Amino acid sequence: MAVRELEPRTLNVFLGSMRLWRDDLEQIESVMQEAAAEVFILTDKYQIDKVADLAQLKEPRIKSLHFVAEGGRVQLVIKGSGAYLQVLDPNLQERGMAAEITQIANRCRKFGGVRTMRSSASIAVVTGVLSVAAIAMTVVAVAGGVDYARQNDLPSAVAWLAIPSSLATASLGYLYARNTINTRTRAEAPPWMKRNADALVTNAIVSAIFLFLGIWIGKLTN
Repeated sequence: MAVRELEPRTLNVFLGSMRLWRDDLEQIESVMQEAAAEVFILTDKYQIDKVADLAQLKEPRIKSLHFVAEGGRVQLVIKGSGAYLQVLDPNLQERGMAAEITQIANRCRKFGGVRTMRSSASIAVVTGVLSVAAIAMTVVAVAGGVDYARQNDLPSAVAWLAIPSSLATASLGYLYARNTINTRTRAEAPPWMKRNADALVTNAIVSAIFLFLGIWIGKLTN
């Protein structure tokens, strides 16, 4: 008697938070072409014949990239909020393809072993909150202890500034955790300062908030 599954098996692979260059995307394309006869590629604005066509775009980055093969049975979706590979009823060759794509994703991942954007953002938020808490405890200790802090309303001052500081840190973590899809190769990458301008501005804002906190606390303790 033959036994067959009514529902096809689905292979789902979540690829995590990545920074991808055209070199990486071309490797992914090559791996998929070895396992599928034809691969269709869609960006958020265009349909392209091959990844190399991204070089023709003026935009340095795109919002999303969608690889489709085997009549939609094989799909790789990369967008800002997440990236995943889905294969319906995978054969041995397609499982090998999934393993190779995962290796490429691991090399491009922003946060070591963290695979989801939610986890990446959570790490950033927790780190920010703990940092603010540590600074608050240090300020209270330097100011002369808990009783002195209560008399001078230091907890309120710290809490008032801790909220925007935490939000700024969380925003930085959220932006960093998003997938980045570059249309240029690593060799064509712009200078480090230009690539990280947004992160540097956010860090400057957070630093300014903490500087203001220090000056305010200093005035209260005098």
